[in-house]
Amino acid sequence: MWGLLFSPGSVWRIAGGSSGNDPLAPGALTEITWTENPTADTTPGFSVNLPSGNGAPLDAAADDHLIGEYQENGVGAWIEWLDYTLTGTDIIDDTISVSGGTAMASGTHPARFRLERGAHIGPNTSAADIEITSNATGWNVNFWWR
Repeated sequence: MWGLLFSPGSVWRIAGGSSGNDPLAPGALTEITWTENPTADTTPGFSVNLPSGNGAPLDAAADDHLIGEYQENGVGAWIEWLDYTLTGTDIIDDTISVSGGTAMASGTHPARFRLERGAHIGPNTSAADIEITSNATGWNVNFWWR
């Protein structure tokens, strides 16, 4: 029989199994793609494939939150710049496009994404870098996975 054990630091462990994330959390995001004109502004926009086909609780669900965080110039605490609440339509479509998060300063910023369902936090994606520099006509914004 599998049992859940909770330890300090909000790390979930499955008794009789290996350590892992909260088993009641949504699954990992499967694909994130840059979608915006890279000279338009400094509020990155992305297309996101939601986890599906794995059954509850791993599949994305309405009212889950898509969270985007970054570290300014790679130092300090992670800063939340995107908190998007999924709708029933988002779940049916399986892929969503989001933008309009908080503007970022110039620099190279590590970024990560995840889904949250109440107190249940899904796994972070691998780190990506968002590089923002100004030029004579606006902004140069680049995005790549590490």
